[in-house]
Amino acid sequence: KSPLRSLAHERGCNDSTPNSDDLHARVWGYRPLLAAALWRVYTKAGVKSKLEALRRLRNGQVLPISFAPYEDDSAALSLWFTQTLRDHLAALGLSREVMALKRTLKELEVEAPTHWELTVDVTQTPAWREILEQLRKRSGFNPKERILVFTPEGAVALPSGFPVTWAAADISSQKHVMIACQWPAADEAIHIQARHMYAQHSCDKLTRAFWD
Repeated sequence: KSPLRSLAHERGCNDSTPNSDDLHARVWGYRPLLAAALWRVYTKAGVKSKLEALRRLRNGQVLPISFAPYEDDSAALSLWFTQTLRDHLAALGLSREVMALKRTLKELEVEAPTHWELTVDVTQTPAWREILEQLRKRSGFNPKERILVFTPEGAVALPSGFPVTWAAADISSQKHVMIACQWPAADEAIHIQARHMYAQHSCDKLTRAFWD
């Protein structure tokens, strides 16, 4: 849904030997997301704009060549996606559809690409595998809620289950939960922006994990 989340998923879905001439044609690459964004703006556009876009395509209008940046900075990637989309819309004669563009960016969550409803830090508890499994089951009942779990083996996005490589400092969350056996030192703690924060001691292996 979000270009930045899809970039994180891309590593888990990549072909081990992708075509070096077409690095962004994969299902989790930027090109499918750009196509989806163009379609959303087009469907929201007025009749005159739609006719102009069809006229240009019929007359052989070529869309600009886009090269996705190879940097991990979420802000830079978000700006790149927005600008590339604007360039393509201009080529199709849809640049005047400002409201359609704003609604599309909001739907794709480009403006807040690293926002999560819930983030969980289980890096300091031996029961992290059991907790992660409980969260997977929980996601099955709440598929629209995006959960990011920080584990000793890296961060995992739910409900997709794919690994995420963003730094914790780039993440914002509605709720953040930390479950720890021993409280981490200040330099070991995950620093994350969250509206609500919860903490819990969990020093033994759990047989069940409970979630409110």
